Amino acid sequence: MYSPRVGRFFAVDPLAAKYPWNSSYAFSENRVINAVELEGLEASYTVSHLKNGTILYEITIDINIIDATQMPRIHNLKNIVQFSSSQAEFSFSLYDGNITYLTTINYQIEGRDPKTNNYVSRPYSLVMEYTDQVIDKSTGIPESRTTIGRTGDSNGNDIGGTQTNVFQVRSNMPISKTSRTFGHELAHVLGLRHPKNEIHNSKEQGSTLSITSAINSPNNLLRQSRWGSGTDITPQQMYKIITEISIDRNSYTVIKGDTLSGIAKRFNTTTEKLAKINKIEDVNKIQYGSEIKIK
Repeated sequence: MYSPRVGRFFAVDPLAAKYPWNSSYAFSENRVINAVELEGLEASYTVSHLKNGTILYEITIDINIIDATQMPRIHNLKNIVQFSSSQAEFSFSLYDGNITYLTTINYQIEGRDPKTNNYVSRPYSLVMEYTDQVIDKSTGIPESRTTIGRTGDSNGNDIGGTQTNVFQVRSNMPISKTSRTFGHELAHVLGLRHPKNEIHNSKEQGSTLSITSAINSPNNLLRQSRWGSGTDITPQQMYKIITEISIDRNSYTVIKGDTLSGIAKRFNTTTEKLAKINKIEDVNKIQYGSEIKIK
């Protein structure tokens, strides 16, 4: 609700009460150059077109950490989460030719700001539970002690849902294993599956053989924990992450190799509808890096 004639907002943001740390007139958290408004909420990722011709994706992941352990708290959860989130930021940040992915993870601990230890007015909706034993969320039954992590909400949905999902990490493990499990389950939240379930379009993403080899490598973060110890994420997996985050949005940024029909299929709509919404005259020509409105 902005008036270009007088150069100012003429009404208070209707969600201002939920964001006391922002100005009541803030738009995109005062980041109007490199951020987009997401249905009145904070940005999930931003896209910058740099002068050297490269594209920078800045991905922000907000997580509320819940200590669900029943044993005496001899662990330092803050240190565990700090180490795990730093490792995940490293895994999900990479450079691929003319595309750079830079990931930042913000976290709260049981709805508290980790710096001040004060409760926040709006706890993050994506939750990680640090627990003695992993629970099957669809049945409420504890899983085998060999299960060290699980992603899923109360309905048993386990892949994707970057805004409101829940993932579990088992306690009583070495910090290196805890941090890898944290990243592994977070990758599921971001839409990635175990290597045997990953399917990529070789025409858009390169050699099927090389992609399969990289994803199945023991160095890959998505190798199931008992089989691998790696922390790597491939460019193709980052591509899928951007797509998954976009599903929770109303728009999608075109990546090299995309087609309008492919984008339509991904978002369960039609080429004709996307062409009409975005005023695209030639459905066979979409601009690399452009923003496609989905709704």
